Amino acid sequence: PVSLRRLDLCPLLVMCAAAPSTLAPEELLKKLEEKKAELARLKKLKADKDAADAAAAAAAAKPRPPGYIEPSAIPHWRTWVPAAGMIILGGESMGLDHGGTAVALACLLLTVFLGQQLINKLENTEWRRKLRALG
Repeated sequence: PVSLRRLDLCPLLVMCAAAPSTLAPEELLKKLEEKKAELARLKKLKADKDAADAAAAAAAAKPRPPGYIEPSAIPHWRTWVPAAGMIILGGESMGLDHGGTAVALACLLLTVFLGQQLINKLENTEWRRKLRALG
């Protein structure tokens, strides 16, 4: 007789003990080998999938090309639209013609864009990353 504690620990053992196998030992060994082969195949599939996932993660982590502008590198529209509106609406009272207004707008956009580039460069310096990591 099997103790109740062992039954609680191993339900598979209970199932095997409760229902004696009608298969011959050779057939059981053959089934065991088939299951081992299936397990090996599934392990290989998992390893291949893990390798593909790792390759995809490595490809995603590659650095961007030098000319690439990340979305955070372009200032938010709320940064430059109010200033552009002031230049457009106040340009006439400042004595600017259409060409002068266009040059002022171009200078504003260039200044805001280059300022954002400088901010991004400073934010990605080593000391700033360490400071963010500290919390």
